Amino acid sequence: MDDEHPVTHPLVARVADYVDACNRHDVDAVLGFYTTDVRFELVGAWVRQGRDELRRLAEYDKGTNCVLSMVNPSVVASDTVEVELVDRNDWFGLVGVDQVIFPSVTFRFRGDKISEVRVVMSEDGAAALSRASSRVMAWMREKYPGELAGLMPGGRRVYSAEAAAKWLRLLKEWREERPWGASRQ
Repeated sequence: MDDEHPVTHPLVARVADYVDACNRHDVDAVLGFYTTDVRFELVGAWVRQGRDELRRLAEYDKGTNCVLSMVNPSVVASDTVEVELVDRNDWFGLVGVDQVIFPSVTFRFRGDKISEVRVVMSEDGAAALSRASSRVMAWMREKYPGELAGLMPGGRRVYSAEAAAKWLRLLKEWREERPWGASRQ
């Protein structure tokens, strides 16, 4: 571990700049932080490899108006920073989830580029999203089975700008059918 204070450490500054690019929804800037062979894992859910796959993820985040907050950065090795991220986006909001906390997000660097991101979701966040998603999925299976199949072929979520727009359109309709709100179902 480096003796430099975590807030002023150059790799922590890179992560902060990366989070800023994500929040500005600047897809090209986000991709510029990655190595060409970057690996991005949401532990227990999926792995994406390479800039092309991460472009689609960044476009999806832009489409859902993802806003990240970085908390408690820590330099855990000469090439590794760990932070907590708080994620708010329109998808979460429409299903009644205010925010999702990722208590352990590990960024591994090769030089000044991010070569690996490993994201662990909080148990509370996973449970809240699971509850909310099950209600939405039941509604979509009944009302829009074809669109659901296109958004989640084989049960795997598609990440793209187009998918984000479809999700938000459908979730707004789902919410409109529930005047008491998504969280009370």
